[in-house]
Amino acid sequence: MDILRRLFSFRGRISRKIWWLRMLNVALLFLVVITYLFTWGSQVGERTVISGSKAIIPIILWIMAIVVALSAHARRLHDRGHSAWWMIAWIIAVFVCMSLYQTTLNVNGVLTVYRPFGDGLFSAIPVLAALGLVVFALVELGVRRGSMGENKYGPDPVSGATVSPETFE
Repeated sequence: MDILRRLFSFRGRISRKIWWLRMLNVALLFLVVITYLFTWGSQVGERTVISGSKAIIPIILWIMAIVVALSAHARRLHDRGHSAWWMIAWIIAVFVCMSLYQTTLNVNGVLTVYRPFGDGLFSAIPVLAALGLVVFALVELGVRRGSMGENKYGPDPVSGATVSPETFE
């Protein structure tokens, strides 16, 4: 149970090394889900569809991967001395940028693609903004060192200090 608590807990701090290992595990889990979908799914037109009891396994794995990733991000932000609410701001900002790139509108039953910045060079602005936010998040979480010593979220995970079980509860 301790491993589950460590994977799914949003409390405490983790080092860059642990964060990168968790992101590698999440990426592998997403790869397993995608492989499962393409292996067990049925081709309907241009889409791969999976239904019934076969859909339960990928849904559970997908949710687990997302929770583990969010947990790792939150704890890494804690290590940097920031609140986990920063994640929400990043996620919203990326979605806003991507929706500015292309929005699908339902007008009188007809799906219409609307690009506020047009189809020219300016259409890349929201995509580049979203990419910049993702790179900023990767640098903030995966490259920059956490705050030295203990902070309000717990002891420094790199200093070698022992972590009490209460940190994960």
